[in-house]
Amino acid sequence: PISGPISGPISGPIDTDPGTNAIAFDTYNQVTADTAQTLCSRGDSPGGNAHLVPAVMSASQVRRLTPTECERLMGFPDDYTRIPSWAGWRKMGSDEKPEQCIADGMEVKQNKKTGRWRVKDVDGPRYKALGNSWAIPNVRWIGARIDNAIREAA
Repeated sequence: PISGPISGPISGPIDTDPGTNAIAFDTYNQVTADTAQTLCSRGDSPGGNAHLVPAVMSASQVRRLTPTECERLMGFPDDYTRIPSWAGWRKMGSDEKPEQCIADGMEVKQNKKTGRWRVKDVDGPRYKALGNSWAIPNVRWIGARIDNAIREAA
C-alpha cells in the first residue's frame, strides 16, 4: 500500500511517438541532457527532498534484453541456453511444421528444387527456455529456507 500523498501531476505512459505525453518523475539533482538522475520520493518528513526537479522521459525506445543479459539476470552462466547445434540452418524435423517454427521465433525456408524445409533457430527458443525457468538465486533462497526448517524440526 502507498502511504502519503502523491506529489505533482502524473501524465500518460511513455510512447515512442515524440508528439505524445511522457511520464514525469521527480529527481533530487539538477537534470542535464546527457545524465539520467536517480529517481527519488518526497519522503514523509516535512521538507524532505524539498528541491526535487522534474525529469521528463520522452521519445524513448525500449530495447529488448539479449538472451545473455536475461541469463545473467536469472543467475545462469553466459550462453547457458545457446545450444551449439542451433548455430545454423538444419533440416526441419518430421514432427515440426513451418508455421509453428515461425511462431517459435525461428527462420524457415524451402528448397525450391527439393521442396524440403530448413529451419534456423534464432533467439526465440532461448527466450522461451529462460521464461519457463526459475531464477537461480530465488531457488537457492527457497532451498536454504526449506533446509533450515527441516534442520530445526529435527
